[in-house]
Amino acid sequence: MRNGIFFILLLLAACKPYEDPEPITDPRINNPYCNDPAAINFNWGFPGVPDNSQCFYPADVFVGNYIWQDSTVNDDGIVLTFDSVFATINKIDSTRFEITGRCNADIQLTASRFLTFFIDSVQGDGQIFCRPTDTIIGNGSKIGVSDTTTFFMNYIVLTDTGTTKHKAKFIKQ
Repeated sequence: MRNGIFFILLLLAACKPYEDPEPITDPRINNPYCNDPAAINFNWGFPGVPDNSQCFYPADVFVGNYIWQDSTVNDDGIVLTFDSVFATINKIDSTRFEITGRCNADIQLTASRFLTFFIDSVQGDGQIFCRPTDTIIGNGSKIGVSDTTTFFMNYIVLTDTGTTKHKAKFIKQ
């Protein structure tokens, strides 16, 4: 009988719903941090106080004026031609930006929070570039958040007369 009562009490105790404990607060932890998973600096400075005004986003790190150093290369990566133009990068939204400065074409790109980006495809496999029959495809990256001056882009321009491969370096002015 005692074992039966003990068993019933044990079952009743096991059926008690779980209650979350009160959160532990520490007044010494008051530094603000970005709490938006789409931001590059998501959770930097955690623990602390969530403050999304601290956030910066993928497109933010590319915005500015640059010298676009462009090389055409062959299949072995040997430089065939080299030139430089002034380029401006404008933010479209938190992940998208555009590059202007070459042949009056605005190249639209999408960046990730991991500092990589790709040229958006808007026509077939690429984006119209320079002439209505030309398209551009490609991608690139920044080395890290601390390098605020440079990023790199590899791209291919497809034309009615052939294909050219490019390697570019953008240096912030």
